Formats: sequence, C-alpha cells, structure tokens
Amino acid sequence: MAREVHSPGRQGWNAMAKPRKSGKRKARSSRAGNPKEAIVLIPLTYNDGTQVSPETLQSIQEEIFVAFHGWTIEGTVKGASLMQTGQKRVEDLLKVSVVLDESQIPELEMMVARWCAGLGQETMLMKIADFVIKFIPPQAIPTGWSRVPRPRRAADSSSVSPDRSTLPSNRKQKGKE
Repeated sequence: MAREVHSPGRQGWNAMAKPRKSGKRKARSSRAGNPKEAIVLIPLTYNDGTQVSPETLQSIQEEIFVAFHGWTIEGTVKGASLMQTGQKRVEDLLKVSVVLDESQIPELEMMVARWCAGLGQETMLMKIADFVIKFIPPQAIPTGWSRVPRPRRAADSSSVSPDRSTLPSNRKQKGKE
C-alpha cells in the first residue's frame, strides 16, 4: 500500500484528475444491470508522515460522486503491508464504499491507479464484493398497518406524570414545615 518515494502529485492534485468529456452523460447504470460494491482504502498520510490534505480527500470523494453518484465512508482502518524495500509499513486508511455497475469497474480501477500515483503508493487496495445489492425505497403503508413505533425518550413520556411528592423540591424536610 505504501511507497518510499515522494510524489510530485501532492502539488496540483486536480491536475491528475482525468478530464470529463462535456455533453450528455450516460445514464447511471449502477442501480440496474449488475451492481457491485467496491471498497477502496485511501491512505491518510504520505510516506514521510505528512497528512494528506482534506482538500485532496475531498477531491477524491467528489470524483467518486461525479462518476458513480455516491459513496459511503465506512471509517478509518489501520493496515500493514510489506513494501518493495522489505520494510513493514503500517498506516491509517480511509475506507470508502462505492456501489457501481460491474461494467464501471474499469473506470474505478483507473481512478484508483491515478490516486495511487498521486499519493505516492506502491499499490492501493480495491475490493469488489459479489453480494446482492438492493436500494430499497420507502413504500406506502398498507391499510390496517401502523408505522413502526419510535422509542420514546424519557422527556417524551407525556402519558406518565411524575409523582411530584418524590421530587427533591417538593419533599418536606423533617422539622421544617
């Protein structure tokens, strides 16, 4: 995952982005066809220990969003890899999930390869899951059904009134009436 050389891609991150052709975009096909889930681990530091800038991470997220219309940050994970030098490299990574159509996998692979170069990595991990992926929309509640009850908060219990005689301000103190 890591690489020992400094990357010239740190300056001008957007210069690495592949320009998109103007004109009509093809319709999003990830919710039809054969949807897949891809997981990409994005390093949060360069090999010299400096942080990857928030702007760089936002640029990556925006590129994913434009191409695939969504992403999910699953959190930060820690990974270890054996570098080409034989050294062990342990780093923090951002775990990003992307739902895309199987036909779009090569496009994501190209993006990851560009990010890999720009972030100075030897490799970056991309996993493709072969799960059944469904986006379930809400439906009208059938007649006779009620909504799923929401748990009540303690302050919401309007049907239960507290016994005011047990509250600290209403207790009678012995000898003081």
